[in-house]
Amino acid sequence: MPVPSEYQRASLDFDKFMVDARDIAGLATTNMAWNMVVSVLHTFRPRLDVRDAARFANVLPPILRASEAARQTPGRSRPWPAPASPDHPCG
Repeated sequence: MPVPSEYQRASLDFDKFMVDARDIAGLATTNMAWNMVVSVLHTFRPRLDVRDAARFANVLPPILRASEAARQTPGRSRPWPAPASPDHPCG
């Protein structure tokens, strides 16, 4: 059985993802983009249950998918905070 093509080109897909993230966010480097991506995933992931987290990971490039799977800890998801009220000074 041959190695799946998505694994053969995992580094290329990851590099393309990082360049796209850098360019779309208007950042100067892919290092900055990596920190942005990790921050988004770190914030987003705990709010998903295990099934939704697996579905979400399946649309990521293989390297990010593996990274997400490695730091996944089954447990209760955290809800999103309630939106700020119009009366709140930051709302």
